[in-house]
Amino acid sequence: MILNVALIYNLILSFIIVTKEIKNNSEFYKWFKNNSKITIISATLAITDIRALNIISSNFGGFKFFNAKFSKEAYKMILYGSLISLIIEDLAQLIIQVSRKKTC
Repeated sequence: MILNVALIYNLILSFIIVTKEIKNNSEFYKWFKNNSKITIISATLAITDIRALNIISSNFGGFKFFNAKFSKEAYKMILYGSLISLIIEDLAQLIIQVSRKKTC
């Protein structure tokens, strides 16, 4: 149940970030028009961890399709989103594990 909540949260957040960047960031929009497949792949990976969106702006290997220009707001959303995701996933798992140890 908790995992489902975290996955849905990451899915919605990655969709919001990419959509906002397409609408509000002309550099990202130009990049997106040429690299939509890589964006879809990284957004799919972001369902499990929102920080996966950073891959498309990492300039990995000098490839142009890893050279997206996110706005500062998008980077903040990724940072805060990953912190909230940490709380949803890991803190909940910690609580479950601690409660199981008490019953043993």
